[in-house]
Amino acid sequence: MGGKYSKVANAYYMDLKDLEGRSINEVNHKMNLLYKEDETKIGIYFLTKRDLLYIFTDLSSVQIHEIIMLFDPLQTDHISSIDFFGALILLSSNNNDEKITNCFKLIDTNHDSYIGYYDVNILLSCITRGVALLRGYQQLPYIMIERYAIDLFKNNKHLLNSNGEIRLIDFKSYILSDAVVSQYISALGMPVADVDAGNI
Repeated sequence: MGGKYSKVANAYYMDLKDLEGRSINEVNHKMNLLYKEDETKIGIYFLTKRDLLYIFTDLSSVQIHEIIMLFDPLQTDHISSIDFFGALILLSSNNNDEKITNCFKLIDTNHDSYIGYYDVNILLSCITRGVALLRGYQQLPYIMIERYAIDLFKNNKHLLNSNGEIRLIDFKSYILSDAVVSQYISALGMPVADVDAGNI
């Protein structure tokens, strides 16, 4: 047999393990390749199989197919870039500060270093969903993410701009000061132990 499974949910993911542990610089380089090819894709967009084949020349066609099948269960022929790239950033080898900064940039489409409440909801939902898909974890309930976003804005009300948006530095400070969330992000940088399917 020899296939490897996540101990967390017995999810088959051996072909996608090459996605984990990449540096954020490498992930950003992959995104920049797409931006140079089509500037209309800057910001929130979807990735197609063609996009993935273009930027991930180090992955096999089988691995690209696995990504599409995993992130596109409804077979729409495209996947969310924030889900996918957010997961790669969180599962990177970088520190928490860099992970949070670069996840923030995924939703900061006008590059002014401010995002609003709904942006935070979308960002946290997408990146945690992406990690859950790649790692075979159960997805976090949306109500939990929404509550966290509400608390974030309520506790930082005095730091919001006139549009009710939070700065990158304050967003990052709030998350890093949360011991549970910070520990969760740190743990994502460590590989999940595997077991041989033949021994299950």
